[in-house]
Amino acid sequence: MIISTKAIVLSKLKYKDNDLIVKCYLEAKGIVSFVVKNAFSSKKGKLKPAYFQPLSMLQVEFDYKNSRDLHYFKNIRLLHSFQSLHTAILKSTVVIFLAEILSAVLKEEEANPSLFSYIETTFLWFDTIDHSSIFHHKFLMGLTKYLGFFPELNKMNLPYFNLEEGKFQAMANSPYCIHGQKLILFNAVLGTKFDELKNSNKKALGIFLTAGDPDFETSLKIIEKMPAKGVDFIEIGMPFSDPMADGPSIQLSSQRALKSGMNIKKCFMLVENFRKKNSDIPIILMGYFNPIYIFGKTKFIDQCKKSGVDGLIIVDLPPEEDEELYIEAENKKLSCIRLVTPTTHNTRLAKILSNATGFIYYVSITGITGTQSPETGHVSSNIKNVKSFSDLPIVVGFGIRSPNQALSMAQISDGVVIGSAVVDLIKESLDENGNSTEITANSCLDFIHEVSKEMKHN
Repeated sequence: MIISTKAIVLSKLKYKDNDLIVKCYLEAKGIVSFVVKNAFSSKKGKLKPAYFQPLSMLQVEFDYKNSRDLHYFKNIRLLHSFQSLHTAILKSTVVIFLAEILSAVLKEEEANPSLFSYIETTFLWFDTIDHSSIFHHKFLMGLTKYLGFFPELNKMNLPYFNLEEGKFQAMANSPYCIHGQKLILFNAVLGTKFDELKNSNKKALGIFLTAGDPDFETSLKIIEKMPAKGVDFIEIGMPFSDPMADGPSIQLSSQRALKSGMNIKKCFMLVENFRKKNSDIPIILMGYFNPIYIFGKTKFIDQCKKSGVDGLIIVDLPPEEDEELYIEAENKKLSCIRLVTPTTHNTRLAKILSNATGFIYYVSITGITGTQSPETGHVSSNIKNVKSFSDLPIVVGFGIRSPNQALSMAQISDGVVIGSAVVDLIKESLDENGNSTEITANSCLDFIHEVSKEMKHN
């Protein structure tokens, strides 16, 4: 039976004096091995070893017979001419490493078009970007989902993860068991917070709070009690004098925070104090690039890691400026979360999401925060389009002000973020001098609890 199909080269081995055995993963047949005659002959062979670099993508035609262990190519052509996978030193090292893993784990894998497409599209994308130090982590985590041995998330509360056996467990019985901060980082790479929620049919609730509004102590009191009220991740706004993407509510909260003496250094102190009581809830710093630039980019990233920050949203840093901050942040295992708006066209969308990690923040309205309400049908349509570009969770923010709105948005996405409604409650609770009162924290926390109940019990 003559078969024509796409193939990905996994490995090659010299056979006898001049021949070559090539192991491929075929879209139509799974794992198949081929003999290339006279590959090492200077005159006779038409196909040379260089043609079969690890993860080369080919269109092949051959006569398939179940009884054969080795087959012969009838026709073959290169499908993609990679720009950097086989020439850039760091990338080629990653490619060799991952090809060896694929060759080992796909020993008897049958045809699986979805898995083939995952491998093909992932490496085509990797060829077009600057080197990412965590690409191999992302790829292998994605691969486990296709092979059916993604870690059991219902056991992720256990204190150890066995890297050798791929499971969470109660005791460390191997030198390959990780725990503590390393386990937190591992879970961040897995994206287990969203996977855990998806596994239980629940959606993520994120709450935005400007650090230091109205003062350091009140901010800390509120965020420390957020997890008990049903919050799944916390966005901490770094106050800035010119927050151009924010509406009046968050602009005023930044002014109150700056007036109370808040700055980036104290933002990190806020996170560090929170981490003394909670090491699980993801914390994302959200803000603008100017204060980071003044603070020092490398110093900022290092302090994020030291204090326990999990991710960043920098609203005025487009993907064209990734080298300014995001590449270094990603190399140090900080999630770089991208904003997508209703007006983002598909060409731009592909560019924005090319280096996205953590989750995608979908801005549900056009304009600034807290000034409009999102329309469910329009948001739903746009989210479906964004999902066609990325497997990352999609969280909806901007304009969500009530428990009912949060539920509506959660039903069409992976989670929601509420910000302006919370900072408005802070403002309304302050005394005539702008100081916190005995109801400031509780008014916010009661509202958050109502939102959580509406989202997660309906």
